[in-house]
Amino acid sequence: MVDKIAGRHGTKAVAQAYLEFLYTPEGQEIVARHYFRPRLKAVADKHAAQFPKMTMFTIDQAFGGWAKSAGGALRRRRRLRPDLRGREVGSPMAASPEPRDQGRRGRMLPGFGLSMGITITYLTLVILIPLATLLLKTATLTWAQFFDTITAPRTLAAYRLSFGAALVAALVNAVFGLLVAWVLERYRFPAGG
Repeated sequence: MVDKIAGRHGTKAVAQAYLEFLYTPEGQEIVARHYFRPRLKAVADKHAAQFPKMTMFTIDQAFGGWAKSAGGALRRRRRLRPDLRGREVGSPMAASPEPRDQGRRGRMLPGFGLSMGITITYLTLVILIPLATLLLKTATLTWAQFFDTITAPRTLAAYRLSFGAALVAALVNAVFGLLVAWVLERYRFPAGG
C-alpha cells in the first residue's frame, strides 16, 4: 500500500482493511474464483485442479539474495536503500537521501524546453502579435469611428459568413458525429478494442 497516496485521499483505513481481507480464507476464495493463484495453502489445495503445478521460490533461493539479482542491480542503479523489501522498490521514498544528479538524465520529459520554446514562439507569432495589433489599432479610434467600423456592410457580411459557416459546421458535426458514435458503440470492428 502506498501510504502517501492513501493518506492524501483519506483511504488509508479502507486500503489496510482491504489488504487484510485479501489474505483471509474468504478473500483467497474470491481470488481463486477469479483465476488468480491463492497464497493460503488450504485454499490453494482446494483449487489445485484449476492451477498448474508450479515450483515456487524466493529471491534468496534462486539468485542468492537481492544483492546478486537483477533487483540488486536496480537498487544500485537507482541508489536504493539495501533494507527494502521487493514491493517497496517502486516507491519514491526508496531512493537513498544522497543528492541526485540533476543533469540531463534527471529530467522527466526530454526535450520539454525545446518544445515549450517552439510552442511559445508559435503562440506569439500567430495569436498574440495579431491580437495586440488589433487592440492597439482599435484603441486609436473614437467611439463613432469604432461604431461605424463594426456596423459597415462589409463587416456585417464578414459576421454573417463567419457565424453562418460556424453554425453549418456545428450542425454537420452534430449529425455525423452522433452517427459515427452510434456505429462505433453499436458494432464491433476487427481493429477495435
